[in-house]
Amino acid sequence: MQNQRLKRLPRFFTEEPVFFVTACTHQRKRLLDNERVHEVFKGFSQEAASHGVFVGNYVLMPDHVHLFAAFSSNAMAISDWVKSLKNSLSKAL
Repeated sequence: MQNQRLKRLPRFFTEEPVFFVTACTHQRKRLLDNERVHEVFKGFSQEAASHGVFVGNYVLMPDHVHLFAAFSSNAMAISDWVKSLKNSLSKAL
């Protein structure tokens, strides 16, 4: 008996989807494992709500970050938001 593959779930959030975002440092350098970067990340995530982006659970690793983010219909594009996040974190470094 052969195992069947799990099927993808249907989309539940069609108007305002929740995204799973992963962003890595250049050449996977271990830059993100310090308190200053974490504080800047938390501040950026809290401020994002005023721009229609809502950050949920996240994991900040030494060379990458995983997070859930929901974008309201009037929010900026996800690519622009991730670019802004990376810019903020690079300034903290």
